[in-house]
Amino acid sequence: MSVLYFRSKMFIRSFFYAIFIVKEKIRETLNISGYNLDIVRTLAEVEYMRTKITLACTECKQRNYNTTKEKKNHPERMEIKKYCRFCRTHTLHKETK
Repeated sequence: MSVLYFRSKMFIRSFFYAIFIVKEKIRETLNISGYNLDIVRTLAEVEYMRTKITLACTECKQRNYNTTKEKKNHPERMEIKKYCRFCRTHTLHKETK
């Protein structure tokens, strides 16, 4: 067994141990008992829930940009003036489905 293999195995073990420590800290701060972190995962998803949207140019209808938005704060469709590389000008881009 080579020294490099042994060191990489030690690195992987220390990495997973660090993840375990972080999970334990999350449990302590949220007062969650047990080994299932599904509750923590759902809390994080609710807090940072952003939906992916695509922006299309209104003149040439090309889909140029992908971004995210908060549906809770902005339920209507987005309209932003951005650069279109096909039109080579700044045009209005609207959110598509």
